[in-house]
Amino acid sequence: METADKREVFLTIGIPTYGRPRPLARLLDSLDIVKYRDSVEILISENHSPLQKETRETVERFRATHDYHVSYYENEENEGFSGNIKRLSQRAQGRWLLIMGDDDLFVEDQLDRLFEFLEKHEELGFVLHTYRYLNPDGSWSLVSRYAEDTFFAAGEDAYVNTYRLSVPVSGIIFRNDWFRAVCSVDAMPANAYFHQVFAA
Repeated sequence: METADKREVFLTIGIPTYGRPRPLARLLDSLDIVKYRDSVEILISENHSPLQKETRETVERFRATHDYHVSYYENEENEGFSGNIKRLSQRAQGRWLLIMGDDDLFVEDQLDRLFEFLEKHEELGFVLHTYRYLNPDGSWSLVSRYAEDTFFAAGEDAYVNTYRLSVPVSGIIFRNDWFRAVCSVDAMPANAYFHQVFAA
């Protein structure tokens, strides 16, 4: 099943998902883009899970109650974790691709700020950002690799050094043309587990 909107897209929020319709609903509900909503694509790639029907219904409910542009795909077979991320990159319409885990959430009031940053710095290829996680005791921990915006000279070393500091999946941001070139279907081993480890 494929349903996609075609438009001028600056940022694609790519969500690989497998059997998590409830966490996916929470993630979608955490979207709060205001100013740049028309330039953002929400791209969901369902990886042939037993809960595919429930995931489809979750997406349909979100579409019915929100005015985001949503593209939804169901893989004909399970392509593995990395294969599903590869599909996101191939299907994404945006210049930038932000990959978000289906069981994570966006921090309130940050997506418009992220969009403004990317728009201001279109020359970049990869963006590493601050994130936070919930501790077992209910408190939050903030993870920030640098005290302020830090830029690196273009080149492979910049990608490798910053990419290795990123979290496994959620929130990694690439210029999609670069991501497609580096992580091409032929270049990446089929059994690679973390897409970003291969890229680095």
